[in-house]
Amino acid sequence: GPTTVMDDDDQSSRSGRETRSIGRVAAASVRGASHGARPCRPPGSPTPTPLGVTKLSLAERLAAAEERVAQLDLEREAAVADVAALRAWALAPTTPKRLLTAYALWLLCPFWPAYALYLGRDLHCWLYTVTLGGGLGLGWLVDGVCLPWYVADYNEPLGYLAAARRRSASWLTPRTLLLPARLLIMYILCLFFGGMATLLLGSSAVSAALGPDAALLARTSAGLLAATAAAAAASRAAVSVRSRSRPLPALGVGAVFAALALSNEALKPEEALPTALALSSLGIVAGCSRSFVFDAARGPSRGAPAGLFPR
Repeated sequence: GPTTVMDDDDQSSRSGRETRSIGRVAAASVRGASHGARPCRPPGSPTPTPLGVTKLSLAERLAAAEERVAQLDLEREAAVADVAALRAWALAPTTPKRLLTAYALWLLCPFWPAYALYLGRDLHCWLYTVTLGGGLGLGWLVDGVCLPWYVADYNEPLGYLAAARRRSASWLTPRTLLLPARLLIMYILCLFFGGMATLLLGSSAVSAALGPDAALLARTSAGLLAATAAAAAASRAAVSVRSRSRPLPALGVGAVFAALALSNEALKPEEALPTALALSSLGIVAGCSRSFVFDAARGPSRGAPAGLFPR
């Protein structure tokens, strides 16, 4: 009767609504797939990983984030140093140094480094003056290659400190080719100043006052201290731009080498001190080479009270 007709109508309308709902869901899925939407995943299922790519653990992601933060800190420090340099330049402007003038001074004064004095490298000038060009002209010859770096270090163009920091942290730079020459110059300076210190305490009056063994120990100690100071100074001057070394570890290495030489009974008494000085200088240079660090604050002097000729 009428009830049966109404039930049939309700069922047909309900099935029509379900069909339209299924159609809308299918259309939405197609649209989401065409727009790159992610398909739904059950809760707790692992994140899909592309083929061949290893998913990083939480500890590895944390280590990578810490490394990135450390790199950003270094870049920020270099940027702060650039800002400080620009402010100093604005407050006390100096005349930029010219590479042509530096090369003219380098060529005309081989054994007295006037080019180093011209570029504000006073310690560099003093070391090479007392050693006749950094070891009979060796340092002068190597500086002919390094003059563009020295001029840029004085003029400090924008972005220079950040680039210099990156070069100091990298081993694949043209400056790496000059590392043997730098170490040789440091070794020569260690021998020179260490030998001068041992000669100052080599008089017979010192031996008579202290005794032979104590005098030998005093001369060796003086040579070690002088050689370490020379290596620390040379690390700032010889083929160096904004770098320094830690002298205390180098002194410890040199002391070990000197003790090994003095304890060798096969050496004659007159050979013990020169051998100890030669070996300890090797140890000091090796210790300094392992502790080279970049120091943005150790730039050349700007606007010295006295001009070039009085200095």
